[in-house]
Amino acid sequence: MKNRVYIFIVVILGIVLLFVTKDRDLINSLSVIIEQKDRPLTFLDKKAKTIKTKKIFLNRLEFQNSNHLINENYGDLGFSRDFVMEIRARMDIKKSGKYLFHIYSDDGFRLKINNETVCQFIKSRPIDKTICEVFLRKGVNNLYIKYFQGYGNLGLRGFYKYSGDIRFYYIGESSSNIKFKELK
Repeated sequence: MKNRVYIFIVVILGIVLLFVTKDRDLINSLSVIIEQKDRPLTFLDKKAKTIKTKKIFLNRLEFQNSNHLINENYGDLGFSRDFVMEIRARMDIKKSGKYLFHIYSDDGFRLKINNETVCQFIKSRPIDKTICEVFLRKGVNNLYIKYFQGYGNLGLRGFYKYSGDIRFYYIGESSSNIKFKELK
């Protein structure tokens, strides 16, 4: 009898732990196209021929600071230098107002919302943060990030928050003020 009670308690705790730790709101909200270029890249808009392309979908904008392009869901993606990424998302803004975006990049990037440049850093740099502020209107908005990697270490992470909130969320993760749409 003691064994059955013990097993029952362990099973219940396991179910509770699984429910509490499982993020049920994760969806593939970011479309990412990665293009390997045929020559060294030293700034964001340098012209170069594409020699290899890969498309993936992510639930949040996070590529580890490393010397290879690594994502927690895909592992090493096989890119380490002279590549460009284009990231797209559709956001349903629930509350009009001022939003902050923090982009950590090594090397450069450009953030656009509804085809308007919000902020950018177009040259090479070690991992650093750029703070972007934008007024977003209620309704569906398109987010676009172009990122480039020349050589050396690389990394890209993006966060956002409504100006009145305390917590930042990964770009791609929904909050009470922004609902990211699933992409397929």
